[in-house]
Order: sequence, then structure tokens, then C-alpha cells
Amino acid sequence: AQAQRTQSAGMIISNNLLIGILVEVSASLLNDFGLNSLSIKTILIGKIIIISTAIPIFYEIFNILKNLLEI
Repeated sequence: AQAQRTQSAGMIISNNLLIGILVEVSASLLNDFGLNSLSIKTILIGKIIIISTAIPIFYEIFNILKNLLEI
């Protein structure tokens, strides 16, 4: 079970890294075309997507902290 969680966390982190790169490149292109408002909204949506996909990692961290505090 521990190996599954580690592999899953690694996959989530790599996916979030790729999402971040894609969002930054897209926002830079939009900014270069003069669409500053759309660029800012693209970055905001990218941040929301990254946070929503990282929820399982946050859940695991809270479970670890909970288990440490119970002992």
C-alpha cells in the first residue's frame, strides 16, 4: 500500500508540473498577443486545477500528522 501511495504521489506531482509548464507557456503567449486579461485568467484556472489534483496528497499529509499526534 505504501508503494502504491508513493507512486501515486509521484504521478500527481509530475502531472502538476506539466500542467504548470503548459499554463505558463499559454499565459506568456496570451500576454505577447496583448490579451493580458485572458492571461491572468489562464493562470488562475491553472492554479485551481493544480490545487484540485493535489488534494489526495494533502489528505495523506493530514492523515500522517493525525497519526503522529495520536501517539
